Amino acid sequence: MTVYDLEAKENDRSIAVVAHVLSIFFGLLEAVIAYIAFKERNQFVRSHVTTLLNFWLTLTIAGIAASFLCLILIGFIILPALAVVAVVFPIIATLKANDGAYYEYPWTIKFVS
Repeated sequence: MTVYDLEAKENDRSIAVVAHVLSIFFGLLEAVIAYIAFKERNQFVRSHVTTLLNFWLTLTIAGIAASFLCLILIGFIILPALAVVAVVFPIIATLKANDGAYYEYPWTIKFVS
């Protein structure tokens, strides 16, 4: 079930959308900067930048693990899958943020709450 924030202003939705889109190109660095800059904005923006940071932390750890698994050849299958996930999931999150909906990335460890 998708939960919508009917009170989310256009500016707040735009911040969340830009954060998700830029993360496709800049990854963990952008997620950290967005979290530091906007974590105190309001509940909608905080939710999106927190889930974005958790996603990129999880993806970074998975990428490091997959790199080590390349030694036994399994990592060569996992790394391209992670690359697809790094593009597709932020696009889905962008669409949800634009609609004013809260979104949690699947398969994400919650490091930051």
